[in-house]
Amino acid sequence: MDSYNALRIKADSDIKDPMIRDCVIKKWGIDSRIIYVTDPDENMSGVDMKVITPDNDVIRIEAKIREIFFDDILLELHHFNPTTNRQVGLGWARKQLDCDYLIYVWMDVRKGYLIPYKPLSEVISDNLDTWLEVCELRDGKTFRGGKIAWKTKNVAVPTSEILPMVPGVIPFSDSSQQTLF
Repeated sequence: MDSYNALRIKADSDIKDPMIRDCVIKKWGIDSRIIYVTDPDENMSGVDMKVITPDNDVIRIEAKIREIFFDDILLELHHFNPTTNRQVGLGWARKQLDCDYLIYVWMDVRKGYLIPYKPLSEVISDNLDTWLEVCELRDGKTFRGGKIAWKTKNVAVPTSEILPMVPGVIPFSDSSQQTLF
């Protein structure tokens, strides 16, 4: 397995990691409820978890969980059938997701970012052509249940380039058992 690109997705236990839960609680309050979405269609539309706030607002979150830290955000361009290598759909960076936030996590260093999706989507739309010219393209694999669910083509955009362009990004970590706000 190419660890650089490994995104272990939502159906696995990582999304229920206490670090992610703690980030959600610190953002929306201890009385918020977290619902882990298991419906594949809803997952493909960009909803992996829902947060029900004390005011009964529903916050939809897409999770991108990488096993190993590299200081970049992998923007998925396309995904492919792992057996035939035929393109089966647009990647998340090239389609509109049905989420309010994207949570991007590196499990080995126990840190990540909670990113408002609409501003992120606008930044990607405005800059993707440039990033395709100047940033590294990477092949990747997305795993579900320990097996390759699909292969991906991605562009690796340094966090120092993309995240400052997105208002409202919240870094978090459990290295000190504290979320960084």
